Amino acid sequence: MEELLRLKNTVDDFEVEFDIITPAKLSIVTDERMQKINQCLETVESQLELNRKQIDEINAQIDRLTNHADGIDYMVAVASGILTGLIDSFFVKEFDKLWGDKKVNKFVIENAKKQKVEDKVKQAIENAKKKNINLSQEQIDQIRENIEKEFSIDDNNHDDVLRRAIKYFEDKYKLPGDNIHQNAGLGISPSSHHLDDLAHHPTLLGLLCAIITQFTKKGVYQNADGKTRIIIAEDGFIGTDIPSKIFAGTVNWFWHLVSDMAGSKSTPGAGMGIPGPIMSLAKEIAMIQGINKTPLPKLLNKLFVDKRIDLRFELTLAHELGKQAIPVIINETIVRSFYFIRRLAMQYKEKGSLKDIEWEKTLPFKNRTIVRMITISSGTFMAVDLADAAIRAAVKSGGFGPGFLPEFVLRVNFVGIGRFAVAVVTDVKMGIDRSRLRNERLMLVSKQMHLMTAKIFYMQARTWIAAEETEKSINEVVEIMETAGKMAYENWRENIQALQRIGELSQDIEKNNPGLIDEICDILQ
Repeated sequence: MEELLRLKNTVDDFEVEFDIITPAKLSIVTDERMQKINQCLETVESQLELNRKQIDEINAQIDRLTNHADGIDYMVAVASGILTGLIDSFFVKEFDKLWGDKKVNKFVIENAKKQKVEDKVKQAIENAKKKNINLSQEQIDQIRENIEKEFSIDDNNHDDVLRRAIKYFEDKYKLPGDNIHQNAGLGISPSSHHLDDLAHHPTLLGLLCAIITQFTKKGVYQNADGKTRIIIAEDGFIGTDIPSKIFAGTVNWFWHLVSDMAGSKSTPGAGMGIPGPIMSLAKEIAMIQGINKTPLPKLLNKLFVDKRIDLRFELTLAHELGKQAIPVIINETIVRSFYFIRRLAMQYKEKGSLKDIEWEKTLPFKNRTIVRMITISSGTFMAVDLADAAIRAAVKSGGFGPGFLPEFVLRVNFVGIGRFAVAVVTDVKMGIDRSRLRNERLMLVSKQMHLMTAKIFYMQARTWIAAEETEKSINEVVEIMETAGKMAYENWRENIQALQRIGELSQDIEKNNPGLIDEICDILQ
């Protein structure tokens, strides 16, 4: 039972209280269906929130992969490409094929001269001491001057001086197993043995092999067919104990390679040099089991012997590519600097304060706009460079005859071509990634719509359940009101009857309770 209404009246010390109660309970019993719907709504809401975050992340990535460059950006990119193309044309000279040869020859001659001067001076001082004679500074200077004359270079004696320098190093720093391949019938030729012999590699593995040979008297070779050969060496061992063997394996190895850089004493400057770090590493990889059965060993042998891809070539290539990289780097710096400065100014104008600037939007990296600008600037640079190379090659070769192509290749900036290729690939890849992300976003938006529809259905179901419960409550209230009305009517009828009986019983009341009627009248008044 629930109490609907309470009426209370107090006169002096007399209280009258009326209560209206219901024969049924009005509180709505929680429906199990409503609980399930609420749980499902919570699940849908969490999925919607997660989906919204994923869509926001994809939108940010799509914006980064979208090109927002305008006419000013394109104009600066083209201008930068033209400017750096002109820098390349006027300041970067044609490919110098002999740069590495010149540097190696100079290095060998200078070091041979320096060491021979030290050896001769030291030997002269020791010989003088044996005779109790002290050499004067003038005599020492005379010895030094004689050696320097021996290594003095002019237009006619360069090869002779280089030959003397190579012979000096070969005689002083012998390498065990230098010529043990000869007459061994192992497929190792004099032209290829610097590549085939690991101890002739200017790498860490080459150094280890040179030291190991000092201890084991065994040299490790791989011929052009990819077969590894172990050859016993008998001569060239200097060390007698562990420290001296390690010293000999290190010092002799280095200076012997110096002598081999510039060819041999029989063919100074023109003979086979030593493989460079890249060729040496490739040869060492070719010795791995499985790879040695591929065409790689033969290819490396052909490149080294026929194409002369040795240390001198690698040095030349590194120098020329470094020289060609300068205008490419300048081009990159101009474009990226402009992008940063302009975006910073735009952010400051929009935000009005430096502390509110979104710095990630000013960085000239990892976005489609800067990639597109670099693509245009490097493409313009490449066009200017190729046009300049073609004009100069045609002028030097006398037209577009047989000599045009070699001259043209010597003037092309390959670093610029490579940078343009990388920019194009990056731009295309960003476009593909953007399309993929847009498809993912479309799927997420479709999923979001389905989740919203499910949410609407659950809310409708909850509304209908609430309406059903409301209808039940209203019907119960109406029923209670009808019952209360009937009860009020019955009470009213009983009160009338009681009042009528009071009149009938007034004589008995006065008889049995004298003065009670007068007292009741006073109270009612």
